Amino acid sequence: MVRASRPELKEAIIRVSVELGSQLGEEGLTMRAIAKRLGISATALYQHFDSKAAILQEIRLYGLRLVQDEIINPVAKIDDPIDRLREWGMSHIRFALSHRWLYGVIMESEQLNFAEMNEDELRSVVQPITDLRGWLREGRERGSIGDHVDPDMCALRLIATIHGLSSLLLAGRLDEDHPAAPIRDLSAFINEFVESMICPLRPEC
Repeated sequence: MVRASRPELKEAIIRVSVELGSQLGEEGLTMRAIAKRLGISATALYQHFDSKAAILQEIRLYGLRLVQDEIINPVAKIDDPIDRLREWGMSHIRFALSHRWLYGVIMESEQLNFAEMNEDELRSVVQPITDLRGWLREGRERGSIGDHVDPDMCALRLIATIHGLSSLLLAGRLDEDHPAAPIRDLSAFINEFVESMICPLRPEC
C-alpha cells in the first residue's frame, strides 16, 4: 500500500498513468488499473482526480513540461539561431519516437481546457511556441535568418511541418519497407527533411 503526501501521490498517479498508457494504450488506462498499480484504493485515487479525463488533462501538462525540459531548454543553449532551429527539429522527432504514447496524448488528443488552467499551466502550454518565435526574431536581428521570414507565421509552419513528419513516422507511414514510398535510409531522410525545412529561413533564400 502506497503511503505518500498528497503532492507525492498526485505525482505518482501521473507517473503510473504514463507508464500504463505507454504499455497498454488509452484503453488500458483505467482508474481501476491505476489504483491497482499504485496499491491504493479507488477512493484515494478519486480524492486527487475525479475522472480519467482529469488524469489525461494532467498528463498533457506533464508532457508539455517534459518537452520544455528535453527539447526547449537544451536547444536554447545553442548560440546560432539556425543551428538551434535545426536541433529543435531533430529533438522534436527524437522525443516523439521515444515517447510514442505520450506524444500522441500531447499533440493528437482533444484540446486542453484553457479556461480551467491556472497561470503557470497556461505558461507551460504557450512556452514552446513563444520560445520558437523568439529564436526566429533573434535570427532576423543577427542576420542568420532573412527579413522575409515572419516569426509568428513561421513558428506555426515549423511546428506543423515537424509534427506532420513525426506523426507519419509514428504511424509507420514512412519506413524502409513501405510498399508505396520506401525510404532506404530513414536517418538520412530525416536529416534531409529537417534541413529542407530550415534552408528557406536563410537570408539568401
